Amino acid sequence: MTLEKRAGGLVGVTGVGAAASRILPAWILRRALCCLGALVLMQNVMLLHWTSRLLAPEGGLSLVAEHGSFARHADGGLAAEQRVAELEERLKQSEVQLMQMKAAADASPASLEDLSKKDDSSWQIAELQRQLAATIPKSQLAAMVPKAELEVKDQNIRSLEAKLQAATAGMVSPTGQASPQAPGGLTAALPTMKDLEPSTGSLDAGTRAGSRQLHRESSLFSVPREELRLFGHEVPTSVSITVGFGSVMRKKDYVLDTVGTMLGLRGEGQGKVTEQERRSVVIVAHFADFNTDWVKQISAKLQEDYGDLIRAGHFHGIHAKQELYPDLEFCPPFCTYKDEPKRVKWRSKQNVDYAFLMYYAANLAPYYLQIEDDISFAPNWIQKMSDYLRASFPPNYLSKENAPWRLIDFSQLGFIGKMFQSNELTRMAQFLLLFYDQMPCDLLLGQFQLAMTQGKKIEYWKAHPSLFQHVGIFRSLGGFQPLQERKFGKLLFDNPPGAVISDMEVVPTYESKFVYFSGGEPEGRNDKCDFKASPQKTKVKRCWFWAKHPQIGNHMTLVFESEIGVKAVFIEFGSDKHPKDLLQQGAIQVAACKLGTAGCAGHTGSRLDMCGDFHHLLEVTNEKMVYWEEGASSPKTLPVPKVKCLRIAVTKAQTDWAIVWQIQIRSRAQL
Repeated sequence: MTLEKRAGGLVGVTGVGAAASRILPAWILRRALCCLGALVLMQNVMLLHWTSRLLAPEGGLSLVAEHGSFARHADGGLAAEQRVAELEERLKQSEVQLMQMKAAADASPASLEDLSKKDDSSWQIAELQRQLAATIPKSQLAAMVPKAELEVKDQNIRSLEAKLQAATAGMVSPTGQASPQAPGGLTAALPTMKDLEPSTGSLDAGTRAGSRQLHRESSLFSVPREELRLFGHEVPTSVSITVGFGSVMRKKDYVLDTVGTMLGLRGEGQGKVTEQERRSVVIVAHFADFNTDWVKQISAKLQEDYGDLIRAGHFHGIHAKQELYPDLEFCPPFCTYKDEPKRVKWRSKQNVDYAFLMYYAANLAPYYLQIEDDISFAPNWIQKMSDYLRASFPPNYLSKENAPWRLIDFSQLGFIGKMFQSNELTRMAQFLLLFYDQMPCDLLLGQFQLAMTQGKKIEYWKAHPSLFQHVGIFRSLGGFQPLQERKFGKLLFDNPPGAVISDMEVVPTYESKFVYFSGGEPEGRNDKCDFKASPQKTKVKRCWFWAKHPQIGNHMTLVFESEIGVKAVFIEFGSDKHPKDLLQQGAIQVAACKLGTAGCAGHTGSRLDMCGDFHHLLEVTNEKMVYWEEGASSPKTLPVPKVKCLRIAVTKAQTDWAIVWQIQIRSRAQL
């Protein structure tokens, strides 16, 4: 029994010893590291104390930051004892950190390798030594450290700095540009003004170069009005409205007809404006093209045609030189509304064109009307406008918000028919210049209205027939723009009666009846077709002619009920939802009546067998729009005197489908 107990006790003691033997190595290791750390700290305290005594005559030291890097310089007001106390305080902080690390190690037993990784005492000692060495003046450091060793350290430092600079140079900021780095590798928060290049429209952009170029913040008064004037005389006191527009070179110079039409002197406007109406307006035309040869040519032509108006003070022409314009080549990278660079430049220049125009016109009459150079006018449009102003907005008018009116909209189209009070016209001109590079003029117009406390639009055209119709199809930007003012009384394209016939295979329900409407496209049009083939989410639906795989010889032919004199033809292909569905290769052709003009006189109808021989008019090559106008396009005249049939012919087979969106015809009856 005793032996068993002893044996059991022996066995128990042996078990405890085995457990202790497993714990003992880790305990001894922790104690050994603790003692070693304490010994090293004591040794460094003695070293710091000896160093402080050595540096006592030199005065105290302080750390200052300069350009992101730390530079040391002497401070004679700090005693040696104070420096020692400061350094000892830092050592105490280091000891506290070591104690915390030791406690963390005791809380979680680890292997020798893990404990070695967690023990950062050697790093802290090295850091203290680095700080100490940094405080020693170079003269004493050279005496303490051999010159050869210093040269090695300097070489290592230069190598590290070179590697650091190479590494930071490759860092890219979120904007795609290299991140600015402060000395020492610290990332700079923001650039300073001296780091920035002058912006294209900044206050000093033009003046620094010694040029006359304006910028966003420029005052238009820096350009004398006399410098802008090409022709014009003193405005008579009978004038109450200035009518201003800009004009640039394009395929057709509409301005030559617009001035006469506006005042009822020639063309379709002849006799539609009274002499009293003419005496109440002055026209200001800004010939805003940078092609000075065109400016001289068009100016000379207008002075020749309208010399009486000019001498009477009712017609002024101006031109702003290219050197006055602010920078227009800022896109890319700055391209608002994701527009193409060509369009951004065009609309930005247009803003400046109008700024010069309004600035010049501000002192000529109490009211200013902005129009374009390619419009026609309703009969007695000046009298109707004047009557509306007198009845609804007399000179002392104030709104419920106690504010005068700022803008009256006489047309729903773009920048046409916009009226201002001239006492705010210079402000509008400066507004256009200030934001010339931000958005188109019609959008800036809305922002100006709100900024000038007119919250509600005044839209004359909603309650009255429109006074203006846009007739210019050739765009100054290039291409075509068949805008029509439906409330003008008659459409630009009158579409004489006729029927469309085609032999192409079509997508079911997408038929030729959606392409041409006799008398013009109906107002409130809302089509019905198989929208499963092309889903539409808009409330107003639109269908079109949609052909599958057009083949050589296929055609779409518009047959008029009777022969007509054609003034213009406009055809549009594709759609916004299917921009690739174009006619890749084809032709526009015209034919007279097969029976001759006399033979067709008594025969009306829309049959293919009434079409004579077809003659070429236009090529179609993967184009969105094609347009022909008498006198402005090539050929200048039709190959037949009168047209019975107009055909879209396919001259090359294609695998893609093709969409004909619309056909518009302007007959001579509209002239």
